[in-house]
Amino acid sequence: MGVLSSLLKRRSQPLVGVDVSASAIKLVELSGDFDNPEVVAFAVEPVPGGAIVDRQINEPEALAAAIRRAVQRAHTKTRRVAMAVPGASVISKVIPMPASMNESDMEEQIAVEADQYIPYPISEVSLDFEVIGPSASDPDALDVLLAACRRDQVDNLTRVLELAELVPAVVDAEPFALENACTFLRGQMPNHGKDCTVAVADIGNTTMQINVLHNGDSIFSREHNIGGRMLTEEIARAYDMDIADAARAKKEGGLPEDFETTILQPFLDELAVQIDRSFQMFFSGGQVTHQIDQLLVAGGSAYLNGMAERFALRLQIPVERALPLSTMKMARQLKKTTLEQNECALLLALGLASRTFDAPR
Repeated sequence: MGVLSSLLKRRSQPLVGVDVSASAIKLVELSGDFDNPEVVAFAVEPVPGGAIVDRQINEPEALAAAIRRAVQRAHTKTRRVAMAVPGASVISKVIPMPASMNESDMEEQIAVEADQYIPYPISEVSLDFEVIGPSASDPDALDVLLAACRRDQVDNLTRVLELAELVPAVVDAEPFALENACTFLRGQMPNHGKDCTVAVADIGNTTMQINVLHNGDSIFSREHNIGGRMLTEEIARAYDMDIADAARAKKEGGLPEDFETTILQPFLDELAVQIDRSFQMFFSGGQVTHQIDQLLVAGGSAYLNGMAERFALRLQIPVERALPLSTMKMARQLKKTTLEQNECALLLALGLASRTFDAPR
């Protein structure tokens, strides 16, 4: 397929969504469809320290071994995988194309003209496209989303999956996967997401991804270099603990009485400042003329005590913890308590797993 790859391509065969971060592998497999999804397999597996550093795969063999353990823990026989590259490594642009073109013709034209939109040599990138719909500015054109990622990012993910004896079926971009996952949050949104603007903050170990959706479609995304690891390090520094003990104490409790006022609340305030900066960038773009109606918080850090209340106070908008499993069925063999305990952290993996519902192109 030339330089075009599978950043956005539709797939209809079974696959598992695998979200890889510096702290954990999150794996989810879904069956059914977007309207009636069922979780049939899941697992959360720790990632060895140093396997991923600054969002780059540093030890592919160790990471592949962790993914294999996650697959074994999930008891899934599916070997086709959807994974995602960081949003910061993806360039996306909406371009107009003649409505008379079929997708094969579009693919050929994009391959020829891509260097107009991509600031890298075409030989060094993986490209893909997806038709969004009719152009609002030209009745004879279609809006087409063009996505590009440095080829080495895709190759690194592919190598890890092959080492784990899995098949790389889809390489998505995190903002796109989160947009898919937000379909499962519409029950929490005002008017099920219609005629409203909702922000979703996915707060991971080292980064926070902000997506803003209007009428259920993503219209803005931004990544911030802040996450739960920052809080863990501050706990370790303040209470003279090693990182592993600090992470355990953050999750299980038992920290000194001054923890919430001297460490937790300042950390939550800094997260709120970063979220507000994203909002200001969003508003400055002039994409919508009204306010953000709600913030949904996801990710492994969403369980921090008092987060929703603190964000609501600082941002002056309604804030809720994202609950993507609330309308899903769960297979009988799953440990529902464990699944629900990890619900907020599974949003990206759910978005990746949902690619199994896509209609083939």
